[in-house]
Amino acid sequence: MIVAAVATPIAALFFGFYLFNLGYPLIDGDLSAAWMLLVVTTILGVLSSSLNINATGPHGFYRMRLARTFVAQKKAHNGDVTLAELNKSHHAPYQLINAAINLPSSKSLRLRERKSDFFLFSKCFCGSPTTGYLSSEQYKNGRKDMDIATAVAVSGAAVAPLMALNTIAPVRMLLAFLNIRLGFWMKQPNIKSRVPKPVPGLLCLLREMFGIGMDEHKPWINLSDGGHIENSGIYELLRRRCRFIVSVDFGQDGGNDFATLTTLIRHARIDLGVKIDPAFDPLRVDEETGHSPAHSILTRIQYPDTETTGLLLVLKLSLTGDESELIKGYHRANPNFPHQSTADQFFDEAQFEAYRQLGAHSAKELFQPALLDNSMEPKTVGEWLTKLSKTISASSSQD
Repeated sequence: MIVAAVATPIAALFFGFYLFNLGYPLIDGDLSAAWMLLVVTTILGVLSSSLNINATGPHGFYRMRLARTFVAQKKAHNGDVTLAELNKSHHAPYQLINAAINLPSSKSLRLRERKSDFFLFSKCFCGSPTTGYLSSEQYKNGRKDMDIATAVAVSGAAVAPLMALNTIAPVRMLLAFLNIRLGFWMKQPNIKSRVPKPVPGLLCLLREMFGIGMDEHKPWINLSDGGHIENSGIYELLRRRCRFIVSVDFGQDGGNDFATLTTLIRHARIDLGVKIDPAFDPLRVDEETGHSPAHSILTRIQYPDTETTGLLLVLKLSLTGDESELIKGYHRANPNFPHQSTADQFFDEAQFEAYRQLGAHSAKELFQPALLDNSMEPKTVGEWLTKLSKTISASSSQD
């Protein structure tokens, strides 16, 4: 794609010179074709300036499928459930939906390398540390109230011209030109000096294509997948100083890089002063057997300026050798399992069941009586993690 992004404009330039040398469009000094092209281009430019570029990208289709699968309350429902309507009974956990705000033009020294910041959707507030926050009841998705399906689709906008830490500058224009734009344009939560148009127009598309004018002070901001800046979703929990955190890392990691966790550790230390120092050896894959010693790791969280510590449990895709025959059989037929490419978005029945059983097996092991000191089943997450911590510490001291 990088080669195509460089070669395409060069080839177009040479082709234009070639046509010009042949006498096109200036045939016998006749400028009618050139003037017609200029007029048509101007008309299309004026018309496109009033278009909603969020509606011209694949985001709408992506959002619709997510809404019908996870949000729609009945078959005819379109999934328009606003964030403010989420969890009305307050019986469920407070949900945080993470996205990345792309700010390659920001003059903030804190964002110089990242070119992005953390953006949050929740029941009560939406926004980021850079832009500030706004009540979810007041935050608008264009002309509509911000809804859950749109927030989830933005949070999963994996491919776009601007992808925070994953942005490839030479490919940015090509992706925009081919309309591979799952990213989404939203109003700046706290813009007060000028009220933007109800929808993002052509200027926003040009900003996205060329990567210019992309800062936190513009009335329209560009959002993409939260994984473009931090893929675990733990960062916002650390910001809130949660004492007990359970995370599931199902990212592709066949090379034992642990990029998701190391990125989290770096951001948490630099931004929040939170110290996390896990040992990755229990999750590391043996090159000879293809197995790992464990399915999970438990580590302490040290928050700054306080004696309070937390516990972080991370479950990761791994094979330990005691899985079911179905999982073993699928692994023999597919040696890259369970780290198959995340570009594969169309699972067949065997693949889906193999991953489902592996996930159930990994989680079930964490409730074994031996790990819980043969005591009664824990009543809370905190009690559960504390028992696991004591068991692991005791076994480590014996070793």
